[in-house]
Amino acid sequence: MMGLRGGFRDIFFIKVFLFYLLPVFTLLVLARCSKSSGGAGHLSEEQRKQIHSAVINRFNAMIKYSEAGELENMLMHFDGSRPGTYIVNGTPYPSLEDMMDHYRATWRIQKQDYGIPVTQVFVLSPDFALVTSSASLNTTNRGGITFQPRPWSVSTLWTFKEDEWLIHSFHQHAGDLKPVEQDEVKQ
Repeated sequence: MMGLRGGFRDIFFIKVFLFYLLPVFTLLVLARCSKSSGGAGHLSEEQRKQIHSAVINRFNAMIKYSEAGELENMLMHFDGSRPGTYIVNGTPYPSLEDMMDHYRATWRIQKQDYGIPVTQVFVLSPDFALVTSSASLNTTNRGGITFQPRPWSVSTLWTFKEDEWLIHSFHQHAGDLKPVEQDEVKQ
């Protein structure tokens, strides 16, 4: 019964994230970007496609590094030069460095598989794009323990800086890690 309760909690947090926090975050970002960069309305369809392609390529590269367990290569996609918001599983971090320190202290991932995530890119302006993604995440840690598939969702605000797209803000939720029973692994 305890494992079932944890699953309901994970589903609850994902619903809260997707239905309440993500739209509010998106509206705030849209308002900020439209004031500071002239908004996406000033982009031609070709510019929008180029931004979309560049951002999704960077996002997919970050996911591939995460799947391979390469934390430092994943973290290089973040812009640490200005304040952003960083929330992981409901825990807000006051700075990018604090979030990175947390990941460096706790990262024990050997490999992950996001399957085929549902990903959307919203081009907000010439300098900002929002990426949302959700998937069922399969994880194996460095000790060889395989965990049950768990829900995962992320919202990232990307900014264009010095000829590359970097993550300005990062909000992520992943379900609890629950080891697969040994009998299930053998089958």
